[in-house]
Amino acid sequence: MDSCDARTKNDAPNTTYSYTGTSGTNNNETQKSSETEKLPLLFSKRLAIVILLFVGNITAVLIKYNVNVAVIDMAFQKRVKLGNVTVIQQPEFPWNSKTIGTVISLTAYGALLVFMSGFVISKLGASLSCVLSLMMCGITTLLYSITLHYNFYSFVACRLLTGIFLGFYTPFFLEIFSRWVPQCERVSLMAFTYNGFFVGLTLVHPFCGFVAFKWGWPMIFYTTGSISLIMAFIFLTLLKNSPSEDKSISKKELLYILDGLETKNFTLEIVHPYRKVATSSPIWALCIALFVHMSGICFLADCLPLYIKDITGKNVEDVGFITAIPNIVNMFMLLFTGFLVQYWKNNSNIPPTRMSKIIMASGFTIEMFLFLALTMVSDFIAIMLILVAMRFITPLISLNTQLIMINIAPGHTGMIAGIAEFCSQLATVLTQTIIGFLTVNRSMDEWNRCFILIAGICAFSTVIFTLFGSSEAQEWALAPSSDHKDDRNSPTSCIKTTTK
Repeated sequence: MDSCDARTKNDAPNTTYSYTGTSGTNNNETQKSSETEKLPLLFSKRLAIVILLFVGNITAVLIKYNVNVAVIDMAFQKRVKLGNVTVIQQPEFPWNSKTIGTVISLTAYGALLVFMSGFVISKLGASLSCVLSLMMCGITTLLYSITLHYNFYSFVACRLLTGIFLGFYTPFFLEIFSRWVPQCERVSLMAFTYNGFFVGLTLVHPFCGFVAFKWGWPMIFYTTGSISLIMAFIFLTLLKNSPSEDKSISKKELLYILDGLETKNFTLEIVHPYRKVATSSPIWALCIALFVHMSGICFLADCLPLYIKDITGKNVEDVGFITAIPNIVNMFMLLFTGFLVQYWKNNSNIPPTRMSKIIMASGFTIEMFLFLALTMVSDFIAIMLILVAMRFITPLISLNTQLIMINIAPGHTGMIAGIAEFCSQLATVLTQTIIGFLTVNRSMDEWNRCFILIAGICAFSTVIFTLFGSSEAQEWALAPSSDHKDDRNSPTSCIKTTTK
């Protein structure tokens, strides 16, 4: 069944399932009862979890991009008013462009271990994994200022540790989301929850710029690190792995959520089909699409403050507010996109895979032309208009890729998200490093070469995803796994369950 409104007779928290398949799969063992009213979202437990994940996503962005703003105050000359006189203050850390690029990309280097997320979730559970991720990010961020004044390499170690734990956050978040949100609400609620990343991008530059202006750059790290620790405590208190583990949820809402999911059980022993994943062309197409998409996002999020400073020469607080403008557009567009795609999905006969290909091909093609347009203009207003136009497009691609990670392999969201996030972080590392090496003199010609490179890979991704992409559950995700010794002769799925 494909609707959250359809209920099954025997769904209960203590039911044992050997294989549940997907909600679109016919199952002779499952009997349909009469449809019941859709449970309202307002004041529901699932809405509370979605809001909690939304705030957690904002926190993750503050942790990831605080250095991007702080480095402007740390490593560049700035104008300071002393009475009626404006003087040039020399930077505390006179780093060159290559060092700055390395400092910014350190979290992405650490996050390359994210492919292990499926293993971590299987050992700790998604909820505790989220708590550990935010807690360690908070601790390491609080140490930035101390280590920078003590030894640069100790700062590098802290930044790498932040990247390792922060890299795991997205797969953990998607794993929780896939267990709490039924399919009929997934697109719109994913748009809202994922919007937390873009709200964070909107806030991080002006917030960190203001903090640096008022109290100096070290306070950026003390503030964002403290926020991360507070969120870790809140997650520990309120967030559960699944609805069936939450004692405060009503039985009616529990059954409603379970019946709208691909897998209705949460006492899971997951056996991941690694060989099938490694040879799946839709997974490779998704990874390439994310790699390319993150290359563009990397510029808009990581490198945009430096780009704006190069073309305007403004101080950190001014750059922070300027770079927030495209992200504000992105924030509202993601919500609109979520409702638009949800409406399109519910009222259109277009197959999910074809819909995804239309979205991805259109998005990447428009992004390609916008990056090429940046190479043809020099007026600041025109540049800002192009950057804003990019933020009209990126939400569509971002939302679609996140949904594919959940839908393409039911029961394996954490692992798939970890692999996809590895590709995203690899793209971030390479993009930041390449931009750092290509913009040694920080000239417009050097930036234009970067834009041409990004436009080229956008065209490449359009072709690959159109040929090989998919947004539907793969057969290997629904069939018994052959990658686990104990399951080779088992008639059940790769998802085992036990009765509580």
